[in-house]
Amino acid sequence: MDTMLRRSSPGGFTALPAGTVLDRYEIISVIAAGGFGITYLCRHVGLRKLYAMKEHFPRQLAYRDGGTSEVRPTDPETFSWALDRFLSEGKALAECSHPAVVEVADVFTANGTAYMVLGYEQGRSMKHWLEELGRPPTQEEIDDVLDPLLGALEYIHARGLLHRDIAPDNIIIRDTGGACLIDFGSARQAVAERSQFMSAIVKSGYSPLEQYTRSGRSQGPWSDIYALGATVYRAVAGKPPPEATDRQLDDNLMPVGTLVAGPGRYRSQFLEAIDWALRLKPTDRPRTVEEWRRKVQPPRAASAEVGRGATASLTGHAATLTGSPRKGASAHLRTLAYSATALAGVAALLVMAALAFKGSPVLRGVPEEVRSGAGSDALSGAATETAQPQSGAPPTPVIEPAAPPRSEPSIREVEARRQIEEARRLAAEAEAQRQLAEARRLQAEAEARRRIEEERAAAAEAEAKLRAEEARRAAAELESRAAADAARNRAAEERQRRIRDEERRAAESAAAEREARAQRAEARRQAERAQRAPTEPARPSGSSGSSARYQGAPTSDFVRKLCQLNPGQTTIACP
Repeated sequence: MDTMLRRSSPGGFTALPAGTVLDRYEIISVIAAGGFGITYLCRHVGLRKLYAMKEHFPRQLAYRDGGTSEVRPTDPETFSWALDRFLSEGKALAECSHPAVVEVADVFTANGTAYMVLGYEQGRSMKHWLEELGRPPTQEEIDDVLDPLLGALEYIHARGLLHRDIAPDNIIIRDTGGACLIDFGSARQAVAERSQFMSAIVKSGYSPLEQYTRSGRSQGPWSDIYALGATVYRAVAGKPPPEATDRQLDDNLMPVGTLVAGPGRYRSQFLEAIDWALRLKPTDRPRTVEEWRRKVQPPRAASAEVGRGATASLTGHAATLTGSPRKGASAHLRTLAYSATALAGVAALLVMAALAFKGSPVLRGVPEEVRSGAGSDALSGAATETAQPQSGAPPTPVIEPAAPPRSEPSIREVEARRQIEEARRLAAEAEAQRQLAEARRLQAEAEARRRIEEERAAAAEAEAKLRAEEARRAAAELESRAAADAARNRAAEERQRRIRDEERRAAESAAAEREARAQRAEARRQAERAQRAPTEPARPSGSSGSSARYQGAPTSDFVRKLCQLNPGQTTIACP
């Protein structure tokens, strides 16, 4: 996990300080922080018991308000949806009760977000355990880690849950022994499927190919099996497998058996099971944990597999014999299982030898087709060699007595025939089941291919719709810009026209005002002149004293002056 804490801002966050009390839990310190939240070490105020408390804090969707404890979403709708998924996952895990699944003790909301209180596991992560070990774990050590994890996955898969984030750093190796799954990633995967800016939840080398898509429809128990197989691959080979996306182009995954130092260090079926779990196609992997368990775990006697209560009762006795409570019990139980399996096989061989042995005086009535089989000859030879003396004397020839004539088959002959028919029937049923399983596998593979093609087609259609929408949006934006430019141009022209009209009207008004003023001034002058000039009668034409005669219409000033100089001698009427 990323342990770097950034300052409070959109896209970053700060942790709550030590001493903060939320509900009934007091924060002691920060355990880890990642892109989806912060995990604190806390203590129950009343019980004084330690817990791990996970705060829902997706850094891409929220930030903490500076100086407060409140979480502020940058995308309220997506943050609220993710918060509901976080609470739902917490409630679902709280209903689980398995020793290898981390306990969920409480779920509550505060500070605008939600908190999940988990049992605090005393131990170290599998990643640190492998680093401290300094060597690949032995077969016994890896079996002790793998057994509880397989049980935990079977348990959660039966309840419709997936882990989605199995890796060495999400597995705790307890100080008291055993392993535990922590930090489920289902809620984070759901957020990645919905969010348009958060990448899918993947871990390089440990996440299967189907987890690199936003849609989780192609994921299932086989996805967790891939991640657990990659974790075991890392433990055995010393490095994780290549990333699934790189293998899609060039599958260069080396079989884990070629990377193991020293032949016989691990069971061959165990190594084959790891390679099986890491198949690139989901349909090529085990479909259930139970199917994978039959190959990855050592063979067990039927009684040990069915009677798990009896197995638990033997643990204490095995521990007293070996001095190591955990490893001694596991080793002793495996020894008992191997011994029971071997005894069962020997018993079956003895029964087959007794039924098929040629010349047995007990089974003379067995038909010739049973006694002449290849397997019967081999078993008869083995029985003959066993009957020879060990002192080196020549072997005593075995004389086969002639079978007495009978008119009807004996009981043993009927039993032998019945067993042959039963074996044939079982073989036919097994073949039919194999063909049915093959048909189902092919059908599942075809269905997976169809779903992949549908997803690709849907993705292509969505991409085409997105591009078309972007093109329509760009065209609408260009059109709106052109319309806005045209409107601005029309408005500018209208303003210029109004300005010109106003200037013209102002000029006309000023000219009219000047003309009116001039007319009024002229009228005043004329009125003043008319008031100043005396009124005199006009003199007749040809009067003496005036040798000049005036023609036309002289001006008023001239007439008044003339009248003043020559009164009574002008031929015009004086004003």
